[in-house]
Amino acid sequence: GDEDNFKTIDRQDGSGGNALVVKNPSTPCSPSHQLKVKKTTKKKHRPGSSSSHGQDLKVAIYGQVHSALTCPPEERTEEQIQTLVKESKMMSAFDKLNEKQLSTLWRYLEYKKIASNVRIFEQGDPAEDYFLVWTGCVSARVRKESSDSIRRASVARALALETELKVNYMTAGETLGEAVVETRGLRKASCVTEEPTELLVLQKQHFDQTFQKFLQRAHEEKVEFLSKFDCFASWTIKKLTVL
Repeated sequence: GDEDNFKTIDRQDGSGGNALVVKNPSTPCSPSHQLKVKKTTKKKHRPGSSSSHGQDLKVAIYGQVHSALTCPPEERTEEQIQTLVKESKMMSAFDKLNEKQLSTLWRYLEYKKIASNVRIFEQGDPAEDYFLVWTGCVSARVRKESSDSIRRASVARALALETELKVNYMTAGETLGEAVVETRGLRKASCVTEEPTELLVLQKQHFDQTFQKFLQRAHEEKVEFLSKFDCFASWTIKKLTVL
């Protein structure tokens, strides 16, 4: 039929459509055939599409969090603190804190970025700061021997002699340096970064003012709750505290 006399080509007028033209000019055709044009529009990817918008939103959120994170604690705005509270409230280290307590904590937490294979503190050092891993990985290492000669050995010699044993790994959301809880506590292990790591640091005095009080209060509430049950009625507060 007449359709055999036409072929489809791309339009050259920049419209992005297709046109049917005469395949064999010698074949008679009616004016209607000569004007027969099939208009189509090719779909083009637009910069404002949902996928690119979602990516832009993620970048913007990351920028806000990182800006608040790296800001000195005493300079953080209320908006930045709330951004950090929202971002960190699901971390295991903070699961016993409410948003008000977490907001207070972010007024003291300092940010530190540390390269791989850096010794954060040594076994036996005074526990002065409390650390939380934001990103990365830290290993806890104990000396295989506790002699004075090993304690005085240089880091290079200690590694060469393989005098340390890795006993634990801490990743995002976990803490290190719990000895800070104790009065005049000493580090029970050395901590070393296994990869580039971001840490949150809480000085001893600020730990005592915030984290320790928050955790102590949570523990007291647990004891009060358990003491209401008949099965624990005869238990002393000391026994309930250990539970």
